[in-house]
Amino acid sequence: MNTSWNVTDSGYSFQKTDSVDKQKWEWLTGELEMLYSEGKALYLDSCYVIPHDTASSFSEGKRHLLGLPPVFPYDIYVTSNGRIGTSGFSFTITYRDKNNEPIINPVIIGSYIEIHKVGTGMSFMFNHAQYDLVREVIHFNKMVEEETDSKELVPLGLEIMAKVKSYIQAADATAEPYIKSTKIMAPDALSVKVESNGDGTYRVMPVLLKKNMSGEYEVNGDSFSRAYNRKFTAQRHYLGEDKVQYVFTKKQKEGLAKVKKLGKVNQETAEIIRKQPQSIFTEDVFNFDINLYSDRVQCIGDYIRKTNPFMLNGLHGHWLPDESVQLEDGEELSDTDELEITRDNVSEIHDSILEAINNQKDSFSYHGTKYLITEKLIDTVDAVFEHANKYANDSKNVPENPGDTIKSTKNILIIKDNTDALEYVNNQGKSKDSDQMTKLLFAGLRPEIRLFPHQIEGVRHLANCWLEGHHGVLLADDMGLGKTLQAYSFISGMKKSLKHMESVLIVAPVSLLKNWEDEYQKFVKPDVFDGLCLLYGEHLSNYKKVERIANSEEPILTLDLEGLAENHILLTTYETLRMYQLTFGKMKWSVMIIDEAQKIKNPQSLVSMAVRGMNYDFGIALTGTPVENTWIDLWTIMDFVAPGKMHSQKEFTSHYVKSLQNIIKTGGNADAIEGLGMELRRDLDPLFIRRMKKDVAKSLPQKAVFKVKEIMPPVQKQAYESIIARARLAKRTKGKINPLQIINDLRTSSLFPNLDRMNEGLFLNLSAEDFFMSSARLKRMLYILYAIKRRNEKVIIFVTLRLMQQKLRRELSKLFQIYIPVAINGTVEAESRQKIVDEFNSAPGFQILILSPEAAGVGLNITGANNVIHLSRSWNPAKEDQATDRVYRIGQKRDVNVYIPIAYDSALGEGECFDEKLDKLLDFKRSLSDVALFPSVETQKDQEYLLGCVFNHEDGPQSISSAESWDMDELDRVNEKTFKSISAKLLRNLGYDVSVANRRGVDLKADRSNGEVLLVRCAQCIYPDKLNIEDIIGIADAVKRKSDIGALVITNSTSIDQHITNYARKMDVQIWNRQALENLLNMHPVLK
Repeated sequence: MNTSWNVTDSGYSFQKTDSVDKQKWEWLTGELEMLYSEGKALYLDSCYVIPHDTASSFSEGKRHLLGLPPVFPYDIYVTSNGRIGTSGFSFTITYRDKNNEPIINPVIIGSYIEIHKVGTGMSFMFNHAQYDLVREVIHFNKMVEEETDSKELVPLGLEIMAKVKSYIQAADATAEPYIKSTKIMAPDALSVKVESNGDGTYRVMPVLLKKNMSGEYEVNGDSFSRAYNRKFTAQRHYLGEDKVQYVFTKKQKEGLAKVKKLGKVNQETAEIIRKQPQSIFTEDVFNFDINLYSDRVQCIGDYIRKTNPFMLNGLHGHWLPDESVQLEDGEELSDTDELEITRDNVSEIHDSILEAINNQKDSFSYHGTKYLITEKLIDTVDAVFEHANKYANDSKNVPENPGDTIKSTKNILIIKDNTDALEYVNNQGKSKDSDQMTKLLFAGLRPEIRLFPHQIEGVRHLANCWLEGHHGVLLADDMGLGKTLQAYSFISGMKKSLKHMESVLIVAPVSLLKNWEDEYQKFVKPDVFDGLCLLYGEHLSNYKKVERIANSEEPILTLDLEGLAENHILLTTYETLRMYQLTFGKMKWSVMIIDEAQKIKNPQSLVSMAVRGMNYDFGIALTGTPVENTWIDLWTIMDFVAPGKMHSQKEFTSHYVKSLQNIIKTGGNADAIEGLGMELRRDLDPLFIRRMKKDVAKSLPQKAVFKVKEIMPPVQKQAYESIIARARLAKRTKGKINPLQIINDLRTSSLFPNLDRMNEGLFLNLSAEDFFMSSARLKRMLYILYAIKRRNEKVIIFVTLRLMQQKLRRELSKLFQIYIPVAINGTVEAESRQKIVDEFNSAPGFQILILSPEAAGVGLNITGANNVIHLSRSWNPAKEDQATDRVYRIGQKRDVNVYIPIAYDSALGEGECFDEKLDKLLDFKRSLSDVALFPSVETQKDQEYLLGCVFNHEDGPQSISSAESWDMDELDRVNEKTFKSISAKLLRNLGYDVSVANRRGVDLKADRSNGEVLLVRCAQCIYPDKLNIEDIIGIADAVKRKSDIGALVITNSTSIDQHITNYARKMDVQIWNRQALENLLNMHPVLK
């Protein structure tokens, strides 16, 4: 095989061989190093090894880039041997080709499968679901073989059969008729219900809960009750009248036995079971106990995320695209004016839009058609929805809460969430004795620690709020002002004054916990608390209690925190708290601190619900960005700090969020925004503390911001102007216009021409000259870097795209002859991230560090650098400032320089380029945020303003390039997604309706009005430049036994082997080869 890897039981081992091109190997090494930093590859015996489990989960594009085999395209067929309940019962997997003929003696090594002989046959790899099926069948067969208790063989066989059926479904495999027809129910949990006997007595009956395919839990087992009643004792196996076989674990059987033993109960006992079932059914399989939790907790159960009872307006914040976002290949958005919204369908449309907003989507699907979310649409839906709800409240026959669903999750704390009404209030309690607290407020700190005046004031404010009986405080000081020190000062002073107190819980992103640990050692006297306990990652192993439930690989997640209830500080992550919320929720915390509190900003998220469900006397929320997107962020944090102070979410939205929305709609008057913001600040007092560096950190060095323009090089200017010309042409010809795509194209091309469309491998192998000299921002960045090098200083570069991070690291390392560590982005683990920063801070002389703005938003202190370059810019100025403040913070000793390169096209005029408009927009939002907590939510006004660089002066005198069409040489350089998109547009030009086909081996579906239907495979060929037979096999398999559907492969391949051509002809698969594709593009051009 001409590959750079070998397959072993451990995975895919990559090493340099003579058959691998040197340049390709250099690029491959960079990609493997990135995977290693993300924890997705190992480094063993001088080789990078990608484990089978990881490799099988890679996307098609990732496998192609790494040179791994394509996904196994044939059928996987599962049969059973013997009878359930016998020692010889087992499963067998066979593999069948498109003609349903068995594949003889395939070689299988982990996720790798080779047909015929090793080294001479066709190589494939299983995708993740296929790999799960194959390895789990081996595991299950071994379990049956090792079982020695003959009585256990039937329930064990049924449990295994149920699991195998779920794996078959996930892998899209084929099961023999016996497996298909066997109906098994293995519940994931038990509940109970009480039924009247009609004579004043009641019977207690078990209820079976089962997870469905959407991950939701629902009541199941229609025929179980009758089967259960027929037996005098509890069983592990029941047969229902509908032939469903019910199977239970041993612990579940014990639970059933307890229900059975209870039998008839009187009315008093029935009421206890209804209201407090946990008082009788204490076993883990029931999970009822809420007595030890906060009085905010209503019960433990399956949480169903509700649709918001208030309007959508003010929630939508996705008018601008994430960096490098494209429509799915072949998709078009329909005009929302064509969508009729009525009282009958508004709930469904409302829920679809809300789910899209929650998932940061700019469009939603309704009855198979995709629509763009616009402000006009939201206004219409709000109006009809509000009218429909009023009608529903007056109509007995209409459900009270239509469409009450999106997601559900099992065994969590169900809280009084204050969403549509104020159910839970806890913002003012009894005042406390102040003498000792006042005297000892700073006595818990080490003697060498000196607080700044604003920190002393902050600690005293926290103490005063606690003494006055408030439930908590939001400490929202600007980034870098020492919120951690203020928090430690308060809790250590509290401990010194009380001497004995319940433990403190600190919750923070994992990237910050090492900082909390280090600063505890640095700030707090060692004898104040009994200890600092780490409850995350590998540290959890000392506290875990693992118990398993039936038919689930997932254990019941509990921790043993005995001995830690008092006088300790416990550090954990948000995700750990969510996973073990039943354990953390039983503890009574004197103080609960949540760092980077914006993590709970979505009130319906599981993390947010878990945090607000904890049992704490005083809550402190720490964040430098209390409002990231909308004022709902602030409401949610305050619902942790002081539930009820900001009223219900519905009332808060009606008064503040809608008022702000109305101001923005009517022109965005700055005075009106400031007035509303000041009213909000007054309502937050005295539980809100916010100081800015410019006001209190007088000892900090200066910060200078340099916005430097650079004229676009010709290649960038051509690409940029082509986007504008294409958009103007679409507007003139009344074509489809996707504002998000236009803005995304402008944004990406302002960084590098056609970056989001280029093939990754070819982009990474661009020469240094072609790379730097094709982009205005990159050219200007080079000038800045040379100046910083002359000053012998350090610099951090913020850029979002991973591909650009990788290329920058490679080229700048060569150019400046220095080592640049792996870029810090969301895939780099916290421990590795901190190590990179520590080494960068301590390294001497000129150094470069590359980061994504999102990953740098929290937890990093990079005061070793005093220069910042924002190569990418956020839509949200708060996030950009937070990134800058990794450098500009307490501890910085030198003046800080912030550089913002701006790409400029003189043909468009001053202030009319995308970079210029975005910079002006961010400055406006930043100025309002300082005085009014102005949310940086994206609005349609922002979208329209940025689109002004396209449409404002289209009839003006400037001369710009015209829209261009794609040619074959360019199709060789684009990425896989763009190749599919161009293919879809070409088919559309030929008169087809085109949609995305979500099935193996097929990319597009094309229909014509004459009834012709094609399934299309888009096979771009780069390394090597040959069409693979797997592409033909996959599309042929998709249309087999479907005489009315044709198969088409579109390829840019310059070389197609004769045996592939013959095979395609035999299977009736059309191939548009390079020549045919070039001719079609010339006759039916596809605009860029």
